[in-house]
This record gives sequence, C-alpha cells and structure tokens, in this order.
Amino acid sequence: MTEKWRYIKSGKTAAGVNMAVDEAIAFNVISGSSPPTLRMYSWDRPSVTIGAFQRLADIDTGFCRENSVPLVRRLTGGRAILHCTGITYSFAAGDTGHKDFGSLLDSYRILSAAFLNAFRKLGLDVSVRKRRERGTILAGNPHCFDAVSFGEIAIKGRKIIGSAQKRFKKGFLQQGDIPFFTDQRLYKGIFDDGNVPAGLSRLYPDIGTGQLKISIVNEFEKVFNKKLGSGKLTEAESRLARDLLEKKYLSAEWTERR
Repeated sequence: MTEKWRYIKSGKTAAGVNMAVDEAIAFNVISGSSPPTLRMYSWDRPSVTIGAFQRLADIDTGFCRENSVPLVRRLTGGRAILHCTGITYSFAAGDTGHKDFGSLLDSYRILSAAFLNAFRKLGLDVSVRKRRERGTILAGNPHCFDAVSFGEIAIKGRKIIGSAQKRFKKGFLQQGDIPFFTDQRLYKGIFDDGNVPAGLSRLYPDIGTGQLKISIVNEFEKVFNKKLGSGKLTEAESRLARDLLEKKYLSAEWTERR
C-alpha cells in the first residue's frame, strides 16, 4: 500500500451542496490535482436526486415543494432516489488509477466487489447481480430501488445499494446510496408507489451506519491494495464546489432541463 488514496467523511449536508462537492472532487481527481477519493456523506433533510437523463415528470414535483423536499439533478445517470437516513457515497478516479478503471463495466464490477465484501464482513447475506438487465425493464422504474441491474447488490432480491456512474475522457465519478430508513409517506407521495424500499435497518437492525462505513473503507483498502488516508476538501475543490452550487445545482435550468 505505497500510494495513498483519500477518504472524506462528510456530515449532513444540503442536497445541492452534496452534488456540487462530488463534481468538484471528480474534476480535481481526474485532472490529477487530487488522489482517487472515496467520500461518504448524508443529507440535512429528506431529499430527492434524479438521474442526469431522467424526466422530471417521473416524480411529483408539486408534492416535493409542498413537503419541503429538496430536488436536485445528479451528474450521474440512473433513476431517482429519496435520500432519508443511510449512507451516500461517491468515488472519483482517473482511468489509470487501477487496471479496471478504464472500462465502465469493469469499474462497476470491482467497486461492487468492495461493497459486497464490506456487507459480508458484517454478516449480511448479500448477492450481486451479474447479468445486465434489459433497458426496457429499467426504463419503466422511476425509482432507483425498484429494479436490480448489473453490478448492484441485493438481499433476497431487494436492492440495498444503488449506484450510477458518469464517465469522463480520462476518468469517472460513481455515486451510490445505501438506505437505512425511507419515509413511507414521502416515498408514496413523490413516486406514487406503495412498494417502499425496505432499508437496511429493517433487514438488519443491529447494523449501524458508522459500523458499515468502517467496513467499506477496510474493504476498499483490501480490494485495491491502497491506503485510504483521512482527508478533506482542498481549497481548489471548495472554490469549485461553491461555484457549481451557485451556477448549476441551485439552478432550475439544470434541475428542470428534462
């Protein structure tokens, strides 16, 4: 473990700030200014993120406004997520950071292996989807946790971590969410769907977020043979995040563009 990667443990933050910080980190990592970075964070209130290419009509935006649920569009693809209590992560790296990072599917596979090992170390009976799902099936599900696709982890067929990736010319950003608890009333109102995701707390009530974060960091170090040093945003990342927040993630032009 000669080369150090970076682990940033963030607290509860506003939806737009979370997205701006992830993009700022990715820009600096891929440009070579920062090392490959795993970030784990949460939300200052229940919030919704939608995929970069998802239609806004997939969710009830009026219900979000009436219930003060922030809505922000992600840089990554995938389907909408209601973030309540749990762990959200991002991982940014350049293509040369690992032999598998140059390919979308290979990077999904090896990152899934790290999370799969982390769950199993805590005694969770998890499996990973090894077959790619048909696009027509995934397209019919506005919520991320309604379908299990390639590389995603489930317990007895229930997805417990949803991830999406944005590829750049020389690297990528992957974002994902591990829900522990989902507010049923908000979920049903936002998605008009009674099939509320179980959440990890219902399936394994003895597992805490702190315990799982430690396990994830440990397994990242083992899978990639890198030391994840605890770190924080650089000044350049902080400046860029503030600029992205103001000009992009708080902008209706970005959030409502589809």
